[in-house]
Amino acid sequence: MEASWDNVGSLQLPTEIAPLVFRFVSPLIFIHRVASTCRQFSFEWYLRSLFRAAYCVPDDVSTINAAINRLGMAGASSRQGIVLVRPGKYSESVRVTQNCYILGMGRRGQVIIEAPGWESALVSAGLGSRNVPEEFGWKDYASGEDASIENLAFRCRNENMRGRCVYIVNGQLNILRCNIDGTVVVSGCRTAPRFVGCEIRGSRGSGAYLTDHCKPHLHSSLITKHRGNGVLVDRLSHPQIAANSILCNGCCGIRIFSGGSPTLEQVRGNSFRDNGDQDLSVTPRLVDSDDEGWHVDEQCCGA
Repeated sequence: MEASWDNVGSLQLPTEIAPLVFRFVSPLIFIHRVASTCRQFSFEWYLRSLFRAAYCVPDDVSTINAAINRLGMAGASSRQGIVLVRPGKYSESVRVTQNCYILGMGRRGQVIIEAPGWESALVSAGLGSRNVPEEFGWKDYASGEDASIENLAFRCRNENMRGRCVYIVNGQLNILRCNIDGTVVVSGCRTAPRFVGCEIRGSRGSGAYLTDHCKPHLHSSLITKHRGNGVLVDRLSHPQIAANSILCNGCCGIRIFSGGSPTLEQVRGNSFRDNGDQDLSVTPRLVDSDDEGWHVDEQCCGA
């Protein structure tokens, strides 16, 4: 893989480098730390070199969904397109339909997505093109299954929709450093999103509801101030829940019903404080953390 020079003599990086670089470092961190220290190249140069298409909201288009659609029309699939969102409040339900990067600019919490009406603030259903036989001719069709979303704040204007603020039923989204006011619902056997460094707070029910054979990763996130459980796992879901702070929830920190199937190795390194019930409840037994690791209380039954 070699860099090239265009007709006007400016250095161009191969666009194939973006998925390789961002496998190890998020685009936002790369832009902030790498691009800002290398003064020889401008911010626009990095965008032009690393991505086949880039749109800024609201400069180029007025909504995030419109920018995602523009990426589709530009053929910027395979995680080669980027949407930059300036600070502000956007009244829309973001529907991820392209394998792209969506980055909120500015400080954390300054880019607010507020869903109107009876809608979730972030929805990823996709069409599952990765699992469609080649005979259907969808090989190069992107449906948002591998998108990355960073530094956005999601909430619902309708209080009754906070129980499904983020709704993911397909794909392997990367959701990084996002604030979520309400419940994250993850469902489906082909659904394996990654939540890293997120803040999930303030739902009437559970903070994260993981169900129906899903395989999400919940890592280094804050889950707090939910009326129900911090995390609720059921119906043969197989999550990895590690290094999270699970605080001040009305019921258990993590509740795993008998239909859930994570092992203790997959639920590790979490810190608990001031939850209304047990830290970790595994029906029909309770498992609580202590200084020496996991302690299984054979005498107790899950509530």
